[in-house]
Parts: sequence; structure tokens; C-alpha cells
Amino acid sequence: MAHSNRVCSSVEGEAVSLQARKILFRPPRKDAKQGRLYGFVISRGGHAEITKILPAATESHAGVSFRGLNDTVSGKGIDGYSTKPIGKPDVGAATHTHKANFVVAKGHCYAHVQIGPEDAPR
Repeated sequence: MAHSNRVCSSVEGEAVSLQARKILFRPPRKDAKQGRLYGFVISRGGHAEITKILPAATESHAGVSFRGLNDTVSGKGIDGYSTKPIGKPDVGAATHTHKANFVVAKGHCYAHVQIGPEDAPR
């Protein structure tokens, strides 16, 4: 299980659990290699964790992505895509003071950190 909050660190999996106080979905777009991609942007305490790994023969979007079970990335801003439509998020308690949105993206999922936390080492 690997974890990173550094900018440009990423995860790829067959299913990725997303958690954040704010999740925005982008319109679908076409890609020559993977077909239709469903984009997302998560912010305000974003967290992405691999819940199902990709088959070993699957080509990686980014050569340095974490691909193991329960590997995670977190940060203030995370974006990515899924090859399958992403369902409506469930709202639940994340901390004792804040609620969060929870959703599982399925298909070939990719998520990378755009904005790390303020206290991340540089």
C-alpha cells in the first residue's frame, strides 16, 4: 500500500474510490486509444484509493502511477477520468465537522494530484 500527496503523483485501477467535499464531473470526451472518457475533478480534501487493480497486461496512462491494491493519492485538487460513466455520489460524514461525497469510478480509472496539501514537503 503506497500513499502520496505530491503534485503529479497518480493512481490507476479497475475501480477507484473517490472521496472529497466537492466533486465535479466533466462532459464525456473521445480518446483514440480508450474510447469515451468520463472526467472528474475532486477538491477540498480529495482522496483516491484503488479498490480493484488493473490486469497486468493493461497499458498504463502514466508510467509512474501507483497500481497496487489500496494505493492512494490525496490533495487539495485531484483530476482524472474513467472509461465507464461515474454514478451519483453518496453524501456521508467524513469527519466530525464535515460531510463528503463518496463515489466509486469503475473501468480503467486514472487520478492524479494537481494541487497538493499546504503542508506537503517540497
